[in-house]
Amino acid sequence: MNKRYSLLALCLMVFASVGCSNKMLPVQEQAQPGREACNKEFVALGKLDPNAYALYAKQFAEINKSYATFKAQGDKVNKDAKEVLGLEIDTKLQLICARVKSSAFKNMKKRSVELNAL
Repeated sequence: MNKRYSLLALCLMVFASVGCSNKMLPVQEQAQPGREACNKEFVALGKLDPNAYALYAKQFAEINKSYATFKAQGDKVNKDAKEVLGLEIDTKLQLICARVKSSAFKNMKKRSVELNAL
């Protein structure tokens, strides 16, 4: 369980860097391949589709707010309440990563169709 929360913290720190620049922080070697792929696709989306990138950056920022609450208040609530919020944060991260992947794929497919029309 602690491994999941530490991975979640890592991902949130990486996505928090979005507000500072378009460059992502390096992913630690312990990161799961799925999260690393999400980070790479998110960075690529910044170049491919800046509007979609901005939308997902806002969504990651909202998750960061919830995560800040989770970290600050987690020790003050019962175990079940803490687990519910942790699971919800993890689920939302997975959902946004799926959206990022889909947007990057759609953008590349659109470019492929344009090239095919030449």
